[in-house]
Amino acid sequence: MPRRLQWYLLSYSHDTKERFALLSAITFIKVYATTDVCEQQFFDVGNSTGYAKTTRTLENSIAFSADPCEDFYQFVCGNWIERVGETRTQITHFEAMWKSFKKEEEVMLHAEELRDSRAMASAQRFYEKCLTSDDEWKSKGGPITYVLQIIRNFAEGFTAVDVNGFEIKPLCHKRHEWSDLQIPHQRGNPPFKPWNPRDAEFAIPTRFVN
Repeated sequence: MPRRLQWYLLSYSHDTKERFALLSAITFIKVYATTDVCEQQFFDVGNSTGYAKTTRTLENSIAFSADPCEDFYQFVCGNWIERVGETRTQITHFEAMWKSFKKEEEVMLHAEELRDSRAMASAQRFYEKCLTSDDEWKSKGGPITYVLQIIRNFAEGFTAVDVNGFEIKPLCHKRHEWSDLQIPHQRGNPPFKPWNPRDAEFAIPTRFVN
């Protein structure tokens, strides 16, 4: 309701009760009208991808069941708190990058279209063998821990291979770039070196791949 119209109605209402009734009606109309307008404009104010993403985050975080006058924090972040939980309160940029990297790695190790690359075909076979039992590894020269130790010795100075947390992708790269490969296994190390799996050579002993 326009402010000029509000002033007009109140100025011509001389009775106190009448003014109070008009003021209550104006407040009631403004509250509900504002709510409807906000909901309608929640997605209409901006049209960029980033704005839409932020809008969805805000809308999914707000707990409309909470009274903002009583607990504004619960109103604004109530649903977001429920989704995040109390066990995970922060995440570093490195952790986010590593999580994304591992997802891409898993997709590549199961991708049929990459099997035309000798390096990726070998990597996928090796990955499958790493998931088998120790009994099968023993028949091929040693258990999985022994095989990983051989790989570590083969790749002199290669610190990324860890028996308790083995990652296959760092083993796939161009051989002539071996000394330039940078593995950020500790915080503060440089980022991963870009590589093309189709042009790579698989740099591990072939007796553990075939």
